[in-house]
Amino acid sequence: MEYRELETYSSPAFDFVKAAFTGAPYRPRNRCARLVTGAIMLAIEHGLRFNQKDFQAFSWLFGTRSSLPFWYVRGGEGYYEAAIRHGNESACKSFEYSRKRLAIMANGKRLWVGRRVSWEGQTVICTSFARDGQSATLCQYAGDLPADEHTWPNGKPIRRYTVNASSFA
Repeated sequence: MEYRELETYSSPAFDFVKAAFTGAPYRPRNRCARLVTGAIMLAIEHGLRFNQKDFQAFSWLFGTRSSLPFWYVRGGEGYYEAAIRHGNESACKSFEYSRKRLAIMANGKRLWVGRRVSWEGQTVICTSFARDGQSATLCQYAGDLPADEHTWPNGKPIRRYTVNASSFA
């Protein structure tokens, strides 16, 4: 996507987020981040349709493509997790397209950073995706995992596994 394309670019989700951002009076950067984050999350949670290039368009509109945009939740993974949890397939695909990532499925559901799954008889956590988007890293930790999925275990992983799209097939 090129910056000049933003003038005519449109999708239900993009238009909603852009309207929320451009319709608000000037605010300090941290408030803009909350506004944009909230609008994107609402679009995801309420099932607005995302086009393939929406997350790229958000990067052009709200931040630079070369650095992590200020509006990204947990490096963007927060949006991906929300899209998966709320079943917004178009948002999942848009995010995957922007990251050049394959959907890695475990038990019929996509992996996201922080998702816990069973692998080789152990409960592991997806901790990252490869830059090339072709694989993910799962880590096993000693002891019981915290009950809250958003709380990471203490200590270093005792084992790391690299998985790809065919690993759970």
